[in-house]
Amino acid sequence: MRMFGILRFVTDSSVVQFLGFLATMLLIAALSMLIGAIQHRWRTTGLLTATASVVVIGGLAAILVTWTRSWSSLWSWIVDASPTTTLVVLPLLVAAVCTVATWQVARNAAP
Repeated sequence: MRMFGILRFVTDSSVVQFLGFLATMLLIAALSMLIGAIQHRWRTTGLLTATASVVVIGGLAAILVTWTRSWSSLWSWIVDASPTTTLVVLPLLVAAVCTVATWQVARNAAP
């Protein structure tokens, strides 16, 4: 049960800790649904294409941040942001995007 105490190192607020775990679980569920919808719709080809796309987009983003020398400002934004933003809001936004993408993929998967 030590994993549930990990957010105590970031914030003392039990509400933010609870919402952080809730947002993390929702993010994992949304990502899993998206991966399942991609697998159902396009099978192995879709999974490999999605994985390659994530790697390429992440690599291009890293190259862009390195080229513009923005790593220090990116890390300082993450450090200066409130725990609510990084633990709750950002995961919920990514989960919402994944849920919408899942809906779009699953909507076209079945007749």
